[in-house]
Amino acid sequence: MDDENSPEADDRPAVTTREAFQKTLRKLVVEADANGVDVRGSWPVVRGDETKQWDVEITRLARSSSAHVDTTGSPVASIVEAVAARDGVAPTDLPPLQDAIDHEVLDTLLETDDGARRHVRFQYCGYEITVRADGSIRLDG
Repeated sequence: MDDENSPEADDRPAVTTREAFQKTLRKLVVEADANGVDVRGSWPVVRGDETKQWDVEITRLARSSSAHVDTTGSPVASIVEAVAARDGVAPTDLPPLQDAIDHEVLDTLLETDDGARRHVRFQYCGYEITVRADGSIRLDG
């Protein structure tokens, strides 16, 4: 990281709010990761007088979330909405779910909830998605 007195520091906008700090840090980590830098680790952050102020640690979070098939809607819409919510995009920005799984498989699974622990697992938009007969949806990835 640049020293706070380096010329590069003058090119950065001032970080004066929590939101600006989060945005700046997120941009830095995403850019470094995209360029192949292993950003995982822990570093002390010190003032110019070498007084330790903070420890910064970066770890990769497990990306797992859950949802449930809306009883009045379709399983397809529920899955696409869950992925869109997880990724922070509009459902219309995602590819068709039918490219990943036949809709009839999902309908059949949900129609036959006979108490058995049946489920369907498939890949979609970088996630491993598990849909259970009880309507629960799990996104891992």
